[in-house]
Amino acid sequence: MSNPAYLWLTDENDSPIIGSCLMPTRTGSIELRAVNHHVWLPTDNNTGKLTGTRLHTPVKIQKEFDQNNTFAI
Repeated sequence: MSNPAYLWLTDENDSPIIGSCLMPTRTGSIELRAVNHHVWLPTDNNTGKLTGTRLHTPVKIQKEFDQNNTFAI
């Protein structure tokens, strides 16, 4: 079993977005089920030399359906 991650978010007015977690040390956080992000270096297929700088994919999160689903990320 994997260890869950917890996320605390604020809106554009710096007000906290309250999640559904009820654990005493994480009350109000959003429990994440999965986080996905990749970084890679482009290389030349023939020589193996670097051909550019690091490339990042968007960070994707998966969470349970709860009261803060109106805040789409």
